[in-house]
Amino acid sequence: MGNMPFPVEPEDVYNAIVTANAIAKTYK
Repeated sequence: MGNMPFPVEPEDVYNAIVTANAIAKTYK
């Protein structure tokens, strides 16, 4: 994933995307 300013786990990125999508669908 290249150099990141802070360590990020792939699962955290996936969970963040899923959460964002769920919120977007809720308020759409």
